[in-house]
Amino acid sequence: MYEQDSLSALDAITEAQRIAFAPMLFQTALCLRNAGVLSYLDRQGKHGATLAD
Repeated sequence: MYEQDSLSALDAITEAQRIAFAPMLFQTALCLRNAGVLSYLDRQGKHGATLAD
């Protein structure tokens, strides 16, 4: 039976937003991968890339 909330209201909202935005974050990562952006950044190593690159 339900007796007590295991999360505060703020924690519950945070978890709900995480679930709601996960598909958009996944699609963003997929687009970056398909466009070659992630592999380019990986090749840049620890120095990363600038906006001019």
